[in-house]
Amino acid sequence: MGLIELEGAVNVRDLGGFVTAEGRRLAAGRLFRADALHKLTDGDVAVLAGLGLRTVVDFRSSREITGAGPDRLPPGVERFELPISGGNITATLSSVSDESATAAPDLGEGRAAEVMRRINRQFITEPDYRAAFARTLHLIATPDRAPLLFHCTAGKDRTGWMAAIVLTALGVPHDQVVADYLATNDYVWPSYQAWITRAAESGKIRDPAAMRELLYQDPSYLSAAFTTLESTYGTFDNYLTNGLDFGPEDLERLRAALLE
Repeated sequence: MGLIELEGAVNVRDLGGFVTAEGRRLAAGRLFRADALHKLTDGDVAVLAGLGLRTVVDFRSSREITGAGPDRLPPGVERFELPISGGNITATLSSVSDESATAAPDLGEGRAAEVMRRINRQFITEPDYRAAFARTLHLIATPDRAPLLFHCTAGKDRTGWMAAIVLTALGVPHDQVVADYLATNDYVWPSYQAWITRAAESGKIRDPAAMRELLYQDPSYLSAAFTTLESTYGTFDNYLTNGLDFGPEDLERLRAALLE
């Protein structure tokens, strides 16, 4: 739950501190969620080294990594590229910019929000996305992989759903899962809001309201994923078992790895 203050990333958080319905606590320093790490300073890298980080999972697509750059990490950290194209903020932004005006759909009047809900539904329905989330969950449940950090570009959509999976699997109450999801707004939105204002004034973007829907986390986006999960699998446990190939023994390993 604690923010790791860095110069080159704004949404790096320790998920330790959440308490399950049974009263157990997610241990600090074992699992982190983040935005992209390619802009980290040498000092930031030293902070990550001080955390004892062993494993990093990068959900960015190869195009995102090529365009922005690879993660800057301490020596010895093992990195896994598990690309999930849904939630690619760079591609999403281009759909409301003047550069793509002739090809982009009209995302005004709430259509941008529906795009975000559709992305979150696809986290459940797309086999490739499920495979990436499943692989990450198995890595998190492996004791010698901790401390582990997972991230995408903004640390909000792909990373947000991965965090929701882990917290729900551990038994953290749903209102706290939602609170973690929405906390991204506290760290990411101020810079986005300033950028939207500047871009609108310069004519770079056509629809500031649509841009806000793309960049500001709304609880309905997370709800779309959970609703699709329930309609597809019935229960969260069935989603773990049948959607992510993560059975009861895996769940016990996850709890042993993270809870105190």
